[in-house]
Amino acid sequence: MPTCSQPEPCGTPENDDCTTWNCYTEYVSDHAWRHFGDYQEVKTCIPTCTGGCTSSHPLSHYHCHINTGLWDAEPERCSPDVHNIFVLEDGGGLCDAIPSGTPFSITTPETWAGASLADDRATWASHGTYTCTDLEDAEVPYISVTYQGRKRRDEKHWVTPWVMGQQKTCTLTCDGDEVPVSGSFQAEL
Repeated sequence: MPTCSQPEPCGTPENDDCTTWNCYTEYVSDHAWRHFGDYQEVKTCIPTCTGGCTSSHPLSHYHCHINTGLWDAEPERCSPDVHNIFVLEDGGGLCDAIPSGTPFSITTPETWAGASLADDRATWASHGTYTCTDLEDAEVPYISVTYQGRKRRDEKHWVTPWVMGQQKTCTLTCDGDEVPVSGSFQAEL
């Protein structure tokens, strides 16, 4: 005879080399849930990117409703910062070390699958290629802070003048059916 049972409670996302999770359970009240009762037990999880990793979007709070076991959105993890790996490490921090017109592969460890940032880079998975232009003259923002005295207090003013500099544009070509997580195929370095 079939029987009904409570759904499995919400699991806690596992930490990896790029993402640590802070999760807690709380009882919340919301007018949209009034027909379910006054309060709902919700597990809230907040991701934090560890060193050498980044997120292509602002990190969010993820909520799982204990009574259904369903997340309001699939928790997204941070990923290795390929710009840090390939520009700073491989390029020695110099944009002009990236060869113009020559595609270079973007590989990263699959941290959410157990791979580590410290793993041999030969074991990392490919996630597309970048092809960059030569360095070009360009106006780039230069942020500086000025202080102006005023009677009994100083006022801080942020000034963003444009100065001449150099940049190159790199175009990403993704592998297979992958798409850029940021939605953009180009970056300026």
